[in-house]
Amino acid sequence: MNLLLLEILAKSETPCVWPCVGFAVVVLIIAGLLHKPKPSRCEICHNTINRKWYTWELDGKKKHVCPECNTSLRRKASKNALG
Repeated sequence: MNLLLLEILAKSETPCVWPCVGFAVVVLIIAGLLHKPKPSRCEICHNTINRKWYTWELDGKKKHVCPECNTSLRRKASKNALG
């Protein structure tokens, strides 16, 4: 009986699943590479960033900052612009 079952399984025409699995893996890898993770900490005060973050260019590098640091940076930039 076991041999008969093995012969039936060997002769059955099952679709090849591996190309679909390979394609899904490639799509997931590409999606992971394109996803930009949310910054977890402010790069100035090092507090955790909960919802909203801002990007500033400081010392030639882009930095992610929290709303409080964003406000202080905006004030400093405005103060410097006025003289």
